[in-house]
Amino acid sequence: LAASTPSLRVVRSRSGRILAADGTTDGTASAEVYDPVSNVWNEVSSPSAVRAGGALFLTSDGHALLAGGVSAPSKPRVIYTNAALASTEVWDEAKDKWSQGPPMNQRRATFVGLAMPGGAFAAIGGFDPSGDGSPGSPVRTVDEFDGKAWRLLPELPVPFDNPRNAATLPNGQLLVLSASGVDGRSGIVPKAALTAG
Repeated sequence: LAASTPSLRVVRSRSGRILAADGTTDGTASAEVYDPVSNVWNEVSSPSAVRAGGALFLTSDGHALLAGGVSAPSKPRVIYTNAALASTEVWDEAKDKWSQGPPMNQRRATFVGLAMPGGAFAAIGGFDPSGDGSPGSPVRTVDEFDGKAWRLLPELPVPFDNPRNAATLPNGQLLVLSASGVDGRSGIVPKAALTAG
């Protein structure tokens, strides 16, 4: 990889190549593609927005969608001074071109992205920094993208500002795991929550 980024996101395209995209430590946006056949990374066109802490998905029509995060990070892992984003950008692999995608309903950063049955995917939890240097507010919402538009699912029963993993249960509900909260005996106590399917 040519670029140095604190929060790299990757997704496999339909061609089998790997797209890596997100904001870099010097405050610029970048994207690169790995070809497993030639074992070579190549730079491709960059997203228009500089973001970190977002998520990268493969849409049902084979495009890559980069969503959320915080704008223009100036230092690695320092994101409270930047506002969260609801915006998305879509990469067309055949044209090597980024375009504006439909915005999420909720601004969010450091959230979990989850592929769901039927080609949909969800943006779960995270937090919404205000951009004034404070951590901002934990996010309780879940945004689901069906390939055309985002819709809000029922809220999480507790906010998840640092979700680590998520899974779809057989009954259609979402299981979300986080590592927030401190227990004097065991340190980090994982929390779990279910949203209505």
